[in-house]
Amino acid sequence: MTDLFERRPAEEPGLRFYAPGVPWPLPVPRETLPDLLDGAARRYGGRTALVAPGHRIGFRVLRRAAARLAPAL
Repeated sequence: MTDLFERRPAEEPGLRFYAPGVPWPLPVPRETLPDLLDGAARRYGGRTALVAPGHRIGFRVLRRAAARLAPAL
């Protein structure tokens, strides 16, 4: 099986959805997802993280919701 990062951009169909100027491959962060979410909650607090019809959720609220959900996984 070919590693995702060894594939050439023309072979990766999802690249058509990348905005112009987004690099391939994207850098892979070394932090865990919880670490990234903690950092985003500290940096961006109440700024909008997710938008759904009729709802906006800030980074802090998203972090708290993820912390409540994580033990159930």
